[in-house]
Amino acid sequence: MRLDLYMVETFNKTRSQAQDLIKQGKVSVDGVIITKSSMDITGEQVVIEENMPYVSRGGLKLEDAIKSFKLDLTGLVMADIGASTGGFTDCALKHGVTRVYAYDVGTDQLHMSLKDNPNIISFEQTNILDVIIPSEVNLITIDVSFTSVKPILTHLKQKALYIVLVKPQFEVGIKHIHKGIVRSALKQNAALDGIIEYATALGYRMLNVKKTDLLGKMGNQEFLLLLSRG
Repeated sequence: MRLDLYMVETFNKTRSQAQDLIKQGKVSVDGVIITKSSMDITGEQVVIEENMPYVSRGGLKLEDAIKSFKLDLTGLVMADIGASTGGFTDCALKHGVTRVYAYDVGTDQLHMSLKDNPNIISFEQTNILDVIIPSEVNLITIDVSFTSVKPILTHLKQKALYIVLVKPQFEVGIKHIHKGIVRSALKQNAALDGIIEYATALGYRMLNVKKTDLLGKMGNQEFLLLLSRG
């Protein structure tokens, strides 16, 4: 079913109202802002995001880190590892970052509103473990799925500030996951502690940590970890 027609049936909107909301970037599908009324919906989660300031919910998570850790990103150059649709990238640019190197293993995922931005240098089908980060980068964000962040932390040697989204569901092992969710707070915290210990052993300095205000897509509790190196 088309997205606009789905909204007519689900949210009691007229088709014109639905199309206007979509064009204004106020509708997300599985956490990603969609601007095409004709998108086919087959069971995804559709939400009307009246005040969504970024292209995906990921931007809200980075904003959470910026505000909670009282960070000033003005003038920084960022590497966005696991850029996906560009939620972190969008948020960072709106908070003063001057340039973003956006890396992702996928193809054609960056939101259409960001694709022609001259301040974004996008690298698709790129494994960060094969990359040497440009020397001008002084802020690195990591938001990856279906893999631990440990190999990435091992690979990176950049003197920079790091904002790492720790996702316990990709750190604890499959036996501790039920229907995609790590329900045990003990296991969640153990996953976080394991990443902190691992990073510290590699020479990172742990500056701050907090639970994310927003849960992950499946309902997982995630953590924002602030590190520095060099």
